[in-house]
Amino acid sequence: MKTTRRGFLAGASAAALVAGCTKDAEDSAHSTPQGSPRREPEPARWQPEGTLDLALFPYAVVSTDVTDSRVILAVRSEGVETLELQVVEAVDGAWVPAREEGELGAADGFVQLEVSGLKADTAYNFVFKGPEGRRSPVGRFRTALAAGQDRYLVFGATSCLNTPNAPWPSMSHVAALDTDAFFQLGDTVYADGCETLDEYRVYWAQAMATQGLNDVLLSTSQVATWDDHEVENNWALGENVTQEKLDAAAAAFREHLPWRDGGGAFGLWRKLSWGAVADIFVLECRSERAPEEGLYLSVEQMDWLKSGLSASSARFKLILNSVPITDFTAMLGAAEADDRWQSFTEQRAEILGHIEDQGLQGVLWISGDMHFGSVLWLSPEGELGADQREVMVGPSGSTRMALVDVYPEGGQYTELIGLWNSVTFGLDATLGEVLVCFYGDAGEILAEQTLAL
Repeated sequence: MKTTRRGFLAGASAAALVAGCTKDAEDSAHSTPQGSPRREPEPARWQPEGTLDLALFPYAVVSTDVTDSRVILAVRSEGVETLELQVVEAVDGAWVPAREEGELGAADGFVQLEVSGLKADTAYNFVFKGPEGRRSPVGRFRTALAAGQDRYLVFGATSCLNTPNAPWPSMSHVAALDTDAFFQLGDTVYADGCETLDEYRVYWAQAMATQGLNDVLLSTSQVATWDDHEVENNWALGENVTQEKLDAAAAAFREHLPWRDGGGAFGLWRKLSWGAVADIFVLECRSERAPEEGLYLSVEQMDWLKSGLSASSARFKLILNSVPITDFTAMLGAAEADDRWQSFTEQRAEILGHIEDQGLQGVLWISGDMHFGSVLWLSPEGELGADQREVMVGPSGSTRMALVDVYPEGGQYTELIGLWNSVTFGLDATLGEVLVCFYGDAGEILAEQTLAL
C-alpha cells in the first residue's frame, strides 16, 4: 500500500482493510460502529424444481439496471419458442415466491422483460424454464436502496475481456462475493470485423458462455456501457463504420446486456440511484464523439452530467467512463491521446472545472480501456483535476500493458496494476470512504486503497 497525498489510510489497520476486501467484509474490523450498516446475510442459492439443462440454456441468465423496485431480466436460450420465469425473494432467511411469468415469447431465442413491484434492498433469485421442467441456471440480484436509505455497498467492475486470459478467473473470484451490482466498463466482446447482427451474436455467445463472465452474470445485476471493440477498434461513424454496422452491433449488445433507456441515440447514458449512498452516472463515450468540433460527449450529454452531479444528494457520485479522463502525459506523452479525454481539452476542463467550482464531494471516475489497473489523480499537482480521483479496472482478459510493470508508482499514479484483475468498491457513506480492492486470477488481493472522498 502506498502513501498518497491525503493519507487515505489514517486510522485504519491493514488487517481491517484486508478483511474489508473479502467475502466476510460485513463481519470485519472495517465494519466499525460509526460506519454505515452492513446488509443482512442472504440465504444459500435457491434450488428450484426442474432439471438444469445447459444445452437448452448454455449462457448465463442476466439481470441489469436494478432500481429500488424494478429490474430487467434476460436470457438467451437454444431452440425454444416460449419460456417461463420464476422469481423468489429472501424473507427471514428463506426463499419465498415473488413472481411468475408464463408464455414468454423467445424471439431468436432471446427473452427480455422488466419486472416491477419489487422490494427495496432485497435479494432475489430467478430462473427461466423451458418444456418439461428444463431450466436455466439460477441468477441472483439485489434491488437498489430506497431513497434516503444508507447501507455499506459493494460493487464489482472490470473491462476488456479479450481471449488471451480466458476464462477470466479474476471475475469468478469477485462473483463469489455476491456484490450489490457489477459494472461492465466496455470491450466486453472483441467483435472487430463483424458486419451483421448474426456475426456479432457469435462473439457475444462466446463471451456469455465463458466462465468468468458467466459467473459474474449469475452472481449479481449488471450496469454496462460500451467502448470500441463491441463495434470496431477505434471506430468512427462514416469512416470505418456504417450506420448499418453500428445498428447491428448495438442490437447485439442490447440483446445480451440490456439497459433501461436513457439519453443519446442508443439510450446508453443514464443514471441509476442507490439511496443516500450513490448515484451512478453511466457515460456513452463513443457514438457522440466529434473531434472536429472538440466534442468527446455531445453537448446534451455533458449538460445532463453536469446538472445531474450538481443535483445529486447521494454521498458518492460514481461516473462510469469507458476511457479514462486522467492526464497520462507523464507516462505516455501524446501516444493515442486522441482516443482519451486528454485530447478534448475544452470538454475535459469543462467537467472537471464544474466539479471543482461546485465543490462536489464524493465524485469518483471509474474507467477501463487501457489494459492496466490503477488508482490515479486526474492531473499533476497544481493543475485542474489534481484533487479528483479515478480508478481504472481490468483487463480481465485482454493483453496487458507491459509499461506499467516498469513505470514507477507515486505522485499522480498512486497504484499501477499490470496483472489481470477485477475490482471491488466498498462504499461507506457514513465515513465518506471507498475501499478499492484489485483481485487477481488466484483470488489474491493485488492492491487496495481507501479513498476519502
